[in-house]
Amino acid sequence: MSNSEIKQFFKNQTIFITGGTGFLGKLIIEKLLRECWDLKKILVLVRPKKGKTPQERFNEILERPCFHHIKNKNVWEKISLMEGDCDKPLLGLTDKDIEVLKNETTCIIHAAIRVKFYQSLRELSWHVRATKDLVEFAKDMKNFKAFVYISSQGACCLRNHIKEIVYPPPIKPETLLSLVETCDDSVLEKITPGLLHGWYDSYCYIKSITEDLVKTSGDLIPTTIIRPSNISSTLQEPIEGWNDTSLAAVSVIKGMCMGLVRTLNVYPEIPVHTVPADYVVNFTLAAAWKTAQNSFNTTMVYNCTGEGLSCEKLLEYLETFYFEFPSMKYLWFASVTFRRSKFWHQVWLTFYTFIVYVFDFVFLCTGNPTNYATLYKNAYRQIDVLTNFCRRRVQCDTTNVRTLWKNMSQDDKTLFEFHTEKIYTYDAVKTMFLGMRLYLLNDPIETVPAARKRLRKLYIVHYSIFALFLFLIYRFFRFLLYFVFTV
Repeated sequence: MSNSEIKQFFKNQTIFITGGTGFLGKLIIEKLLRECWDLKKILVLVRPKKGKTPQERFNEILERPCFHHIKNKNVWEKISLMEGDCDKPLLGLTDKDIEVLKNETTCIIHAAIRVKFYQSLRELSWHVRATKDLVEFAKDMKNFKAFVYISSQGACCLRNHIKEIVYPPPIKPETLLSLVETCDDSVLEKITPGLLHGWYDSYCYIKSITEDLVKTSGDLIPTTIIRPSNISSTLQEPIEGWNDTSLAAVSVIKGMCMGLVRTLNVYPEIPVHTVPADYVVNFTLAAAWKTAQNSFNTTMVYNCTGEGLSCEKLLEYLETFYFEFPSMKYLWFASVTFRRSKFWHQVWLTFYTFIVYVFDFVFLCTGNPTNYATLYKNAYRQIDVLTNFCRRRVQCDTTNVRTLWKNMSQDDKTLFEFHTEKIYTYDAVKTMFLGMRLYLLNDPIETVPAARKRLRKLYIVHYSIFALFLFLIYRFFRFLLYFVFTV
């Protein structure tokens, strides 16, 4: 018999999860079904999409590789879907569903968010309103034990030293919701630059405001805020290196390996703070257990992160794996340069962008259209966000995280591991790289021998074109000097 206190806590509990169809939400559901199988029910908010019902969407999700390790398929019967939408008031739930929530739910895990960093305030304001509605629901829940909100380190992006506290928001939640309700799109568009002044993007801005809303609710319901850094692929479970979405850190690595990303405006010595998705999942469940234990009304905040690897060291590791496990999906020979100067980064970025569009045009003219330009644009959209965190050193307090780990039993530490000492090693980066290769590039390990031959060809073509380019420059300047002196 396991002596896990966390598993014992979830026994006979009913958990309501938002964002259950997202990357992190799927992993939370999988972990609960695999380890906490004797829970009573998991209520999952799902919206219809692309002509499919919530049940059809979720059936497809259950076929994902991350669910293949659940041996007891009967536990899937414990999942109950609720049709709704966080974009809508009261989460788009019917009166009947709201009544079920209030009568049965004992724990809420709020993981819903669209990780798009350049949305309008109107597009993102739903997150604040949905959180407010969830809090109101929780106040009326008869046997409520824990409200866990998954935030982001980006909520504190203006600070060099991030403590485990909720900082004053740029604007109060009520004020933001009032603005969105009373202003039309043209007015919101005009005032947005002033509201976001100094913030990396609207995503970080909204996260800060929502944290304040959750903290204010802490006097009435047991609440916890988890603040992970950039989430990466899984490290250990349910599958090593699993990922099925465009996470910022993994997208940058993908773009670098494919040969699309060739210049980065970062400081090589600055660490990249990432945390594996399975560690965030384990921490979320451990935090829910701890929140239910608290006898005092206060909001606990946890900075779920570690010391990080420097950009320079990370690139060193990636170069090793790039040659050791090449992919058939590489588009060009990779060569990445870190540039401290934003000006020179933009100069080279403009040059590389021009080259990509030239290649797309040439392929289009030869009857072989490609989408290199689109891939390039999407890669750098993610990079612009991530590199904001790689131009200055940020220190995160993790006292609460370490205290929680210390208070867990040995069984719980084994089943719900989130100790960060293992996540910035050579092997951890290798796991992330191989996962990116397999699950994002859809390239099985069996193609490595053929990919090595292809990589050698890319190497020859790359440096042949580079030599030709230098020769043309030489000839141009030689002609220019000849023209100047002869005239």
